Amino acid sequence: MKDSLLDIHSLSIRLCIPVGSIRNALWRGQAGVTIPPPIRLGRRLRWREAEVERFLDNRSTPMPPTGQAALPSNTHRRGRPRKSLPTLGGGIP
Repeated sequence: MKDSLLDIHSLSIRLCIPVGSIRNALWRGQAGVTIPPPIRLGRRLRWREAEVERFLDNRSTPMPPTGQAALPSNTHRRGRPRKSLPTLGGGIP
């Protein structure tokens, strides 16, 4: 059994997600759902390597490789909509 502890940067590398995403999940209270549950050592958070491995083994969907979009391309995008392009038929004279 592995007894080593991972810091947030090592966890980020192991899960292939940014440190900011881990911090957001912790702030939203999603530890144990989207990331493995941490242990608190004073003011610091650490993750047991065995827990991280168990979390990765129990994931129902694999995480997308880095560099690819996690959302499908047909989803609604946030922000101001773009102007539509003019049609080639000429439109209204």
